[in-house]
Amino acid sequence: MNDLVWFFDGETMEREFLLKRDGKSNRFDMLRCRQGLASSIYAPPLAWFLALAGLIQTIIKLA
Repeated sequence: MNDLVWFFDGETMEREFLLKRDGKSNRFDMLRCRQGLASSIYAPPLAWFLALAGLIQTIIKLA
């Protein structure tokens, strides 16, 4: 995969889609978010706590 290329042409996208549809290795499966480990589904308990606290604070302000 060449990171210097910032676009994908239609033919490449179609071929990769067909490979993904058929369950074969493709470029879509290689893509990862490069910022802040956002591709992982694990969130530390502190992050969940802070998000919940912010939500509760917002609800209290609206009431």
